[in-house]
Amino acid sequence: MSEAWSEGLDSRAGNRDTAEAALLELYDSLGVARPKKVVWLASPFQGLLAHAYLQHRFGESLIPGDEPRLLHAMMAHHVHWNRTKGHNRVHPNPAWTSLPVGRRVEGRAKLVKELLTETAHDWLKGESLCPKDVEAVLGALDPSTSRPNFFKAVPGAIKALGVHPGWSSPGYVRTFAYDVQTWSGDAFTLRSPRCMNTDELAATVHEVDRLSQTRPKWLEPLRQLVTTGGWIWPFDEIAVCCDRPNISHYNEDDLLHNLEGEALGFPDGRTFYLCEGQVMTSVITTPQKIEPALVNAEQDLEKKRILIRLRGPETLDDPAWPANLKTLARMVFERQYQRYTQKALRGRAKLWPRSGAELNTEGPVEETDGCYFTLHPDGQLDRVVSIVNGKWAWDLRLSPGIAEGFLKSGSFAEKYFPDGRLEHFSPYDDHSQPEPTWQTFQAWVQAAFDKLLDGRAV
Repeated sequence: MSEAWSEGLDSRAGNRDTAEAALLELYDSLGVARPKKVVWLASPFQGLLAHAYLQHRFGESLIPGDEPRLLHAMMAHHVHWNRTKGHNRVHPNPAWTSLPVGRRVEGRAKLVKELLTETAHDWLKGESLCPKDVEAVLGALDPSTSRPNFFKAVPGAIKALGVHPGWSSPGYVRTFAYDVQTWSGDAFTLRSPRCMNTDELAATVHEVDRLSQTRPKWLEPLRQLVTTGGWIWPFDEIAVCCDRPNISHYNEDDLLHNLEGEALGFPDGRTFYLCEGQVMTSVITTPQKIEPALVNAEQDLEKKRILIRLRGPETLDDPAWPANLKTLARMVFERQYQRYTQKALRGRAKLWPRSGAELNTEGPVEETDGCYFTLHPDGQLDRVVSIVNGKWAWDLRLSPGIAEGFLKSGSFAEKYFPDGRLEHFSPYDDHSQPEPTWQTFQAWVQAAFDKLLDGRAV
């Protein structure tokens, strides 16, 4: 197999016949009994509704064990490959997400999961089901069921599956992933998956293909499934299969994006407008028509930033734009830099006494309690540190010429980025990402100064 298998994966249309044949071959290659019935629906949103109906109809008997037998077997065989013929902790080269198609497919997988979660929450809160979806699901699963009974059953079934407002990973969309860290002996150690998303599984096809000297027999049917199928709920007695997206448009940064129409769509008619990977309520065909009222009406800060970026830096000089949005625009266009010198410390800090010696807050403390600073060659503040009770307390580092800084205290740390984003670091989360903030660089630095100068221990 070569990289050619993944060409166009981010926009390729599905093929039900090929995907179903590949799914059944996957059952056979893993030694798992085939389901008695395979049904097809036009989007994972209809698959979500089918899961609710099946949960209501069959309850716990839908999955006798902790997870469908197919997913259990997939994990068991992958763990065996990983430990015997696999990569032994060597990563594939190139990495999946270093490829444009990998970034696009992974981003689409994450977005669809978020959309499915939001949909489940909406149903739980009583939002009306689409009659077209109901007809499609019942037509595929049980045409004899009365429609009124179905409408009454769905909220209860969703609640039974553990879908609650605020939960980020409900049972409906707890997708399967190949990860030896989730496997202990003969069982998953994390919450059991219910379904699989072929966009997510593409990374494993790439990994096994690149690293395995002897390809396992389950690799080829999995590859066929990944390239032709979509979301799948592979219950033991029935497999619910869903079509792939039939609309996918991306920008040069490999984010779902389209300023001329829908960026993501499915064969059931569901479409989504996206701008730089963010779902929008409508298409933005003319950035010049973006007005302050539209930006203020948007509740999500990231989407506000996108709208301002599309509108352009002229917002900074336009009197029609209010102060709060101009502040945000200065962040977006990286125009909030302020030069700090020792005067900002109000005479409450001392120059680091050992000139030329590295200021190492990881080493032993050799100075008395207090606040100390170092300077860049141009006189701008470089480091500001505090010592409390004979221990390093706070460490602030400011980058020269840009609105960027890093604040550390023990195992806690945060970084302020020039475009107005904050990233928080902790030993409990090594996958943190910068998040947008309303806090300006000036306010962030002042808050850091307050921590350093008030003599508090951490």
